[in-house]
Amino acid sequence: MLIEIEREAIAAFVARDFRATVTKAEARLLGQALAGYSLQQAAKQDRVSIETKKSQSKSLLSKMGCPDLGHLRAVMLASLIADVG
Repeated sequence: MLIEIEREAIAAFVARDFRATVTKAEARLLGQALAGYSLQQAAKQDRVSIETKKSQSKSLLSKMGCPDLGHLRAVMLASLIADVG
């Protein structure tokens, strides 16, 4: 399944480059954030409450040391680009 591969790849990238361990749900949220989803869209896609996504977001941001999802997107995209280059 494509989602499983993406989630595993994201989790491995985060662990390797940021030394943070993320849950499957946090890795999925990170993938959704990188794809441009809002928390509301991510919650709807996963059929969970917005409060669940907010909780996952707070945990992920704390682990990654970022103040918000926009900043986290920028950091992750810069790291991915640097990794390719």
